[in-house]
Amino acid sequence: MIATPSDLDSRWDRLTGKLSGKFNRTPDLNAILFLIGIEESGTRQIKFTKDEKMDLIQLAGCRLLSRYGYFVYDGKTEEGFPKWKSADGIPPLDRDKEETLIKKSILEYFSDLE
Repeated sequence: MIATPSDLDSRWDRLTGKLSGKFNRTPDLNAILFLIGIEESGTRQIKFTKDEKMDLIQLAGCRLLSRYGYFVYDGKTEEGFPKWKSADGIPPLDRDKEETLIKKSILEYFSDLE
């Protein structure tokens, strides 16, 4: 569990450092969301269009925020792509709180993989 903002920053720096070792550059938030989107979609495709990249980033965001009740899994599309829907009655987050919550979710996501 992440208790303080400095705790979050420290764990975030460790994660991005670990990923930069694998990719030879430090990934930003969207790059990490893209990687999670690829994993969650189950695709093994190598090249993606801009729209496909955005769809994968959105998929990751939905998957991550589902931990906190913001999205609910809604099955798969005809193509087998996971679908999510917004949960009812959840107040929207401001940009800073959303980014913090997504970072916490990413850290938990990678922690679950270990």
